[in-house]
Amino acid sequence: MRILALLWTVCLVRLCSGCIKGNETDYNDGPYGGSEENLRSSPPQSAGQDGLVLDLASPDKSKVKIEIDNDKGVTLKTYFPKKGYYIMHQVVDGDKELWTASEGEGLLFAEVSSKGNYSVLILILKNGDRKYFEKNADGEWKKITEENYDKKLQDLKNSLNKKLAKDKGQHESISLHS
Repeated sequence: MRILALLWTVCLVRLCSGCIKGNETDYNDGPYGGSEENLRSSPPQSAGQDGLVLDLASPDKSKVKIEIDNDKGVTLKTYFPKKGYYIMHQVVDGDKELWTASEGEGLLFAEVSSKGNYSVLILILKNGDRKYFEKNADGEWKKITEENYDKKLQDLKNSLNKKLAKDKGQHESISLHS
């Protein structure tokens, strides 16, 4: 019985010791890490206007994380800075400049929605502002309003639905004549 009590006490002491010491390993690999020291420090970031440039034509995959998704036939590409690159300061498409940060401004992420040779782009800035662009069939980007962006994005998604409905109608008429 005393052995059982002794084992129970040892287990309880080890458990409490672990709680007091805490976890000494930093398993969180985010920009701040998980340790108290990392929580007090600033995240790593590119300095000033010479910071990270997002090139939509050829993104630097060592610095930019790209997530690709498909929503109703529209390809969505979302660009985020990778760990070690806190913020992006410029967006270009090859040699064409779309946006450059002003003092104190920075880009958290960008999302391009495209179908065929038509695209719309939204830039989410660190101050909460948003910038909207469209790319026409000639490959030229131009700034647009939020309302135009929403409408054009919806048009992209709806154009597929209209095509599917048209194709479905053609298939039905063919099957009726068989």
